Amino acid sequence: MLIAGDFSNGQASAPLFEREKVNLDKNNFDAVLSEYSPKVNLTVKNTLADDAGEDNISLRFQSMKDFSPEQVSRQIPQLKAMLSMRNLLRDLKANLLDNQTFRKELEKILRDPALSAELRSELSALAPKQP
Repeated sequence: MLIAGDFSNGQASAPLFEREKVNLDKNNFDAVLSEYSPKVNLTVKNTLADDAGEDNISLRFQSMKDFSPEQVSRQIPQLKAMLSMRNLLRDLKANLLDNQTFRKELEKILRDPALSAELRSELSALAPKQP
């Protein structure tokens, strides 16, 4: 089967009939995708910010794995930050379950309103809200 088209996303300037044929199968799909490196520029509504404006994002795909939700989120700065936070919290949770002393101290802090408020203020100082 032969499929003809401009799959260069406007990057190739030669006429279509002069372009080289590309053999594509399941074994070389990632290599061909990496060579062409397709990208898409989108304007999306920013539902993470209070002002709910629009953001321009650019996504580039070099392998089939780049289409997974996690890899797409790594290309969007706001989602990348949230993904990093999620990974840090996951690692923290894994370490907390193993560290009984830390767990006891944290429970003590959470039971005491003054210590809990102090912890919240220190955490907010470490990660101030972005404008």
